[in-house]
Amino acid sequence: MNPILRSSERRSGFALIVTLSLMILLTVIAVGLLSLSSISLRASSQGEAMAVARANARMALMLAIGDLQKQLGPDTRISTTADQITASDPTVSTTPKAQRQWSGAYKSWPTGLPNAARPEPEFLQWFVSGDPTKVSTKNYAGTAMSANGGDSVEIVTANTVGPLGDPVRVPLLTQTTTNKTKNNWAWWISDLGT
Repeated sequence: MNPILRSSERRSGFALIVTLSLMILLTVIAVGLLSLSSISLRASSQGEAMAVARANARMALMLAIGDLQKQLGPDTRISTTADQITASDPTVSTTPKAQRQWSGAYKSWPTGLPNAARPEPEFLQWFVSGDPTKVSTKNYAGTAMSANGGDSVEIVTANTVGPLGDPVRVPLLTQTTTNKTKNNWAWWISDLGT
């Protein structure tokens, strides 16, 4: 056998093994990069959802503060909780427990009037999210019942607030964006002064 022929055969086999090893290495790198890109895409979509949730929370906070400033800004305003109204009004005995923690605003009478000339305080608004025409009505029972529908959310769970530990349920506000996604937010202001 020719020794020159054996040497060239060995080199061809070595080149084949090196080529196969490099192809396997490139395949492993490609699979790793694809996995990394899918993880990055998933993380960015979760980050986008978190940004939308934070923007919705900021919007609800601005709406709540705006209503609070508008209704309780003047010194002649009174705040009360709904459990005080349900205790004094027998027509609202069927009101769900989930709305007892709602607080509302009343416009009191002008100062300096004699007791006999004082009218009943005028109800202004419940401090919860929802349709402004419904939360600004004195019909507490009707408003509270509307917060038990499908367009509502329990924002405080049972045994969290108040001596009775009632949950707090409020109507949702919904906005459809230009790309056809829906943003929902809800808010509730607690009356910590009572």
